[in-house]
Amino acid sequence: MGLVEDLRAYLVSAPPEHPVHPTICDRAADRIQELETEIKVLRLKRLGFIAPAPKVCRWTYDDTHCKWDTACDRAWRWAEGGFSENGANYCPHCGGRIEVNDD
Repeated sequence: MGLVEDLRAYLVSAPPEHPVHPTICDRAADRIQELETEIKVLRLKRLGFIAPAPKVCRWTYDDTHCKWDTACDRAWRWAEGGFSENGANYCPHCGGRIEVNDD
């Protein structure tokens, strides 16, 4: 079930004293953040700053150098945390949706 369906189902079943469930708010906020990132990428493409993004950018962890190698031939590392802690859903280099290579 998608976010819109979740919200509709919740609104039908929610008691008046609890109009919005925190989990639904969190999911909505995450989706809004994803959409904002997509908009930024589209603007950069339209202005010619980045080439059209692949649909997916595969990331592979390099244990030797403690970094992520991307399918678009770049490298990335975080000072702390990982993908979810840093809100990383799209490659900051090419704009493709990040998929982690488990191999």
